[in-house]
Amino acid sequence: MAEEVLEDFKVKWYRTEVPKERLKELRTRSDWKGLLQSGSFLLLMVASGAAAFYAQRNSAWPWLILALWIHGNVVAFLINAVHELSHGTVFRTAALNTFFIRTFSFFGWYNHIMFKASHMRHHQHTLHFPHDSEVVLPLSFSLKDFILGSLV
Repeated sequence: MAEEVLEDFKVKWYRTEVPKERLKELRTRSDWKGLLQSGSFLLLMVASGAAAFYAQRNSAWPWLILALWIHGNVVAFLINAVHELSHGTVFRTAALNTFFIRTFSFFGWYNHIMFKASHMRHHQHTLHFPHDSEVVLPLSFSLKDFILGSLV
């Protein structure tokens, strides 16, 4: 019965008119741009992690706190890299896309295969619970919700 409800559910989407030429330009994939973005991100991860390691080894506690804060903020964006790579829209070469989604998934401890499956369902039913299990909006939002959400 629940399967039938999921299959029959249709979302009435609003589509913004974008000229075909502009859409094609926006969707152009590039190995060089992808390498620049991915390489820069990996460099930031390594540099901030190395800074934290160096500060810890030299008992520079205020610098360690700052380095860990920076490193945590950089690493928090790993899911964004996995998200874009799961669409296959970053690199022109599929092998580069595969390499980097596996690399970023490893560092973020994500299962990119399960993410792709879940994400496909998410794009079919964005913000329509129970069909979209990726983004479940709270019924209410308070300072307590914000604080508890940031601890996860």
